[in-house]
Amino acid sequence: MFAEIILSIKHSDIDKIFDYHIPKHLEKIISCGMRVVVPFGHANIKTEGYVISIKENTDYESGKIKEIIECLDEVPIFNDDIIKLSIWMKEKYFTTISSCLQTAMPPGIKVKTFRYYRIISNKYENLNENENKLISFFSDEKKQIEYSEIKKVFKTKTNDILNSLIKKGIIEKIEKTNKSSYINKIKYILLNNDIEKNILTKIKEDKRSPKKAFLIDLLSENKKLKLETIKKDYKISDSTIKTLLSQNIIYLEEKVEKQEDLYEEISEEKLILNTEQKNTFDFLCKVLKNENKKPVLIHGITGSGKTEIYLQIIEEVIKLKKEAIILVPEISLTPMMVDRFQKRFGNKIALCHSKLNEKERKETFKKAQNGEVSVVIGARSAIFTPFKNLGIIIVDEEHDSSYKSHTNPKYNTVETAEKRCSLNDALLVLGSATPSLESYQKAVNGEYFLKTLNKRAKENELPQVQIVDMRKELQNGNKSIFSNDLYNAIKTALNNKEQIILFINRRAFSSFISCRSCGYVLTCENCNVSYKYHKYDNKLKCHYCGKEIDVPEICPSCGSKYIKYFGTGTQKIEEEINKLFPNAKVLRMDRDTTSKKNAMLKILKDFQGNKADILIGTQMVTKGHDFKNVTVVGIIAADLSLNTGDYKGTENTFQLITQAAG
Repeated sequence: MFAEIILSIKHSDIDKIFDYHIPKHLEKIISCGMRVVVPFGHANIKTEGYVISIKENTDYESGKIKEIIECLDEVPIFNDDIIKLSIWMKEKYFTTISSCLQTAMPPGIKVKTFRYYRIISNKYENLNENENKLISFFSDEKKQIEYSEIKKVFKTKTNDILNSLIKKGIIEKIEKTNKSSYINKIKYILLNNDIEKNILTKIKEDKRSPKKAFLIDLLSENKKLKLETIKKDYKISDSTIKTLLSQNIIYLEEKVEKQEDLYEEISEEKLILNTEQKNTFDFLCKVLKNENKKPVLIHGITGSGKTEIYLQIIEEVIKLKKEAIILVPEISLTPMMVDRFQKRFGNKIALCHSKLNEKERKETFKKAQNGEVSVVIGARSAIFTPFKNLGIIIVDEEHDSSYKSHTNPKYNTVETAEKRCSLNDALLVLGSATPSLESYQKAVNGEYFLKTLNKRAKENELPQVQIVDMRKELQNGNKSIFSNDLYNAIKTALNNKEQIILFINRRAFSSFISCRSCGYVLTCENCNVSYKYHKYDNKLKCHYCGKEIDVPEICPSCGSKYIKYFGTGTQKIEEEINKLFPNAKVLRMDRDTTSKKNAMLKILKDFQGNKADILIGTQMVTKGHDFKNVTVVGIIAADLSLNTGDYKGTENTFQLITQAAG
């Protein structure tokens, strides 16, 4: 039997299928989707590989086929559609199959191979200068030296010198691999009850080893303890534990860790859908039962009840004994939505996002693979959840730029979701109050179904939006970053014990030069996009064609001296608010204040609990929140994102303002 294997090396030249022979003792163990260790290259370096198919014959000469060394998994890591999806992504996004498969893997389990060298002979005859230098590098303290250490000294000639010394029989190579399973196992220490009491008494009475006696007493009281607890909480060293293990006084036991259920059982009642919601829900149920499921785009205004439709269609999917993936732009930005899913589906749901630690993400992967959960909600990486019977993928806020990965593999999550749905005969639902032009065009052309929600679910009115021209404010003597109307609105809200959100799109900010008097923005005459200001050489540069110009001292359009780069951020706004409203309690939510785990959730809960009057933030404050006491939303420099030099600048600006207002 032979296995077709993709190596874990991400280099495009090696991103091809290699045939390996399956040894007899592994034929009944290895299956498609498992990880294996194989020899690769002239040096036969141990390398991790992924089995993508198994076959009885090969087109290559059997004498040239290398053999699989070992299998790393008890069950496959990848199912068939994840492998097919990775192959499709390679062609679509000019990436490698290996990087796609590694993105789909739970974190922290990739095998690493380390090369060590040691001296096995002292016959140092006929050695050249470099070989003598390498031999002198070995010392009594360094019986084995890792390859990377040797590489630092000899740079490019390292492999030639090492291979020469191996041929002469002076040194040998030792390979070590670190293996990690995605199944979390806990190590426990137990006392061996078969040991005679007089032996235990003897150890306890030995005053030279108080820690041994302490550990025996500890285990006598507790029966068993986690190895981690013994070392961390009771400060018992590895040597003490190893000695008692070797004497058979204690023994080690491993158990697969089962994470406690995180959520309460279902406690939230289904809401009654209004006419628009009911029509959309019924339509989704109809498409769900079709053989050829065309994607559905739900264009619903903010507050139109899209989330309740998602919840109810997922219930229908679960009734069909299928599974659901819900994608959100960034899991920590939509805590209220996640909370509703948790209340509705209880322990059928799991989370998948970058803020989880390695252990938590492995647990989500295992639960999805074993069918212990039916719903996974997460950011873009959740698209690779290893469900075996996928029924629906929902992409909420489908227009959001975070659905495009800017690290390898670079992929578009919406397109990838569409492909995965086609592989599984699953339904794709895209939802947004401000759909991307691409998705909307597909709906207009008939590639997607389009369902529109024009009314708010609770019959609330849409907010009144007031646009203030800051050029006129400047002419009237107001040099503040707040307009007079916004200042008065904040003051009134504070007097009424109401809350305020202030938003600035700092994330889209890339210094550009504009005139505060007439609003003129300097743009490249070749490309018609705004110049970027480079402070280090005081130049304006076009990031498309490379054209450079000097920074003008007066506005080329109106002759005003109020022309300079825009530099307002969340911290500047916070400073101004503290000056103008010293008694107001202020929270700031941006990358600086949310870097720690659960920091964002704490800020939002504090604001929800009326522990602050004003919330200042970047795009984080515009997504999926519903604060009942908020009566004023201020968007500072609303046209800021028009001048990012992005061809989608106008579309993104409209989306941001609409989402913030909603």
